[in-house]
Amino acid sequence: MPDHLSWLKNLHIEVVVFDLGNVIIPVDFAKTTKAFVTLGGKQASELYHRAGQNYLFEELERGEVSRKEFLDRVRPILNHASDAEIVEAWNAMLSHIDLSTFEYLDKLRPRYRTYILSNINTYHAEWVAKAMRSASSEQDISQYFDHVFYSHEIGHRKPENRAWQIIVEQKGIDPKKTLFIDDKEINIEAAKALGFIALHWNPSSDIRSVVDILLPS
Repeated sequence: MPDHLSWLKNLHIEVVVFDLGNVIIPVDFAKTTKAFVTLGGKQASELYHRAGQNYLFEELERGEVSRKEFLDRVRPILNHASDAEIVEAWNAMLSHIDLSTFEYLDKLRPRYRTYILSNINTYHAEWVAKAMRSASSEQDISQYFDHVFYSHEIGHRKPENRAWQIIVEQKGIDPKKTLFIDDKEINIEAAKALGFIALHWNPSSDIRSVVDILLPS
């Protein structure tokens, strides 16, 4: 058991809420920045990076802009690249899905209710769905969790309080009996302020270790 996770074994929880990117699925933001620069040159270098994510990408994650509007707004910065070129660059941060990780996390049920709460947009959600089908033609991410909450579908993104409140209202969970796991400190602090038990995740760690602690042999 990793020492920094030993406190998890003493928790009395009923629910686990996972972030998706860099908790379950690896994400490399630098690859998208590099791909944008390839299309648009130096002017595109600040179009997107994790620390300076601009309002357009946040709007996309809330489902507030259409796919066409998103493409049309970034196209001038990317040398009027084609739709396919922009989408390929935007998805460059995503590389692969390990189906065995999802299968391992599924072991938590039915002892615990499990949910995904992810800041994600329609393009990346589509990529995840296709990657899951490629890994196993019959699989969908929703099969491994009690419910999947995507920001572009619920209209709110972390660290907005409403993102967590939607789960509380729809699923009747008690934050004090819920472990929330995310790789961004700002989201961890927001969850704690709402009463959740929160674990700041290191993307280099293996999320399966949480299962091993919560389900001791």
